[in-house]
Amino acid sequence: MIDYGNKLSSILIFWEKFAKVLWKYLSFSLADNVFSITKVFSISIEHDGIYIVIGTKIFWKTSIKYFKKFPLEKDNALTPEHFAAAVSKAMDETDTAKAFFVLSIPRSWTIVEVAEFPVTVKENLSNVISYELDRLTPLTPKMLITIIK
Repeated sequence: MIDYGNKLSSILIFWEKFAKVLWKYLSFSLADNVFSITKVFSISIEHDGIYIVIGTKIFWKTSIKYFKKFPLEKDNALTPEHFAAAVSKAMDETDTAKAFFVLSIPRSWTIVEVAEFPVTVKENLSNVISYELDRLTPLTPKMLITIIK
């Protein structure tokens, strides 16, 4: 005797899977990230050195093309000259003319502050954020100019 309940259930499961696959292809968009082509030059500053990784993403395939560690000199802090030399050496060894650059710095180098705003500042948000940055940042304008130089 044939069990019609199980047959009907398996047919419904098949059509549900088929409909999901069909919808995936019918709702396809060229703006999806699946079909992007990018090259990323990633620099990570760590306590023991500078790590540089260059990766590419062509359609759905991601690959690492270059990985190198530039160690820090013994008992010396990171200097701008050492950092620039490491990055320029990596750029000379690879073709990174049109890459996105990502810089990762240690958390101890960052300033983290939380600011809460009332709903009433929504119309003038850019000015309020500018004012709060000036108020919350512990650096004076003279110090900021020195850091930028």
